[in-house]
Amino acid sequence: MYRSDLLKSVDPLSLADRFGQLSLSPTEKQWLNSETSVYSGGSSSLGSLTGMAQWIQLAGGTYGAYTATISPASRGGGA
Repeated sequence: MYRSDLLKSVDPLSLADRFGQLSLSPTEKQWLNSETSVYSGGSSSLGSLTGMAQWIQLAGGTYGAYTATISPASRGGGA
């Protein structure tokens, strides 16, 4: 993010901060970091918690709906 300093006061919690609050194994932390890095603005130390939440809300408000939107499976149509 180009000007992350401007967001610190309104969005101070990174994904890494939130992961640190949870009882996750190293494997779970690694999986979550790789799963969320594309949609949260970077690695969990840089990506925002609210950035990830926005993607989930845009998909319908559940993690299941979110993962369905990023599924590689094609659903009909095509050229």
